[in-house]
Amino acid sequence: MNPVRNGRYNKISLIFIAGMILSFRIRIISASNGMNSLKKFTEKNLEIRKFDFKVGDEIAVSSKLKEGDKTKVGVFEGLVLKRNHGEEPGATFTVRKLFGAISVERIFPLHSPIIDNIKVLKSHKVRRAKLYYLRDATGKKAKLKLIKTKA
Repeated sequence: MNPVRNGRYNKISLIFIAGMILSFRIRIISASNGMNSLKKFTEKNLEIRKFDFKVGDEIAVSSKLKEGDKTKVGVFEGLVLKRNHGEEPGATFTVRKLFGAISVERIFPLHSPIIDNIKVLKSHKVRRAKLYYLRDATGKKAKLKLIKTKA
């Protein structure tokens, strides 16, 4: 249907176009208000801590475990396979731990109050952002080059 007839818009097409513009503006305003309120909430309630580790590091994650009334600290040591979403509030990282031939992967939220401390044990030289190939690799293929630190 051609909205222009004899050089003029007909009434139906004008109403339709006006409605489209109005609904688009309403969507933009409501989306921006929602994002601002979400941003304000996260800035107010979220404690953003800086952790200095990267993909390929062997780390020890101290996390708080709750058993009944007691809370204790459990340590999960392993290799960082990936980091998601950088330093933003929803950031996560995946740690892979080997028990002989069995491996366990755990995903931690970076800025969670459950995480007590993250300690870097070793650093490896890697050239990828995600180390998924280590899931299937065994033997020499699973080795990573260690970065020597100055002591």
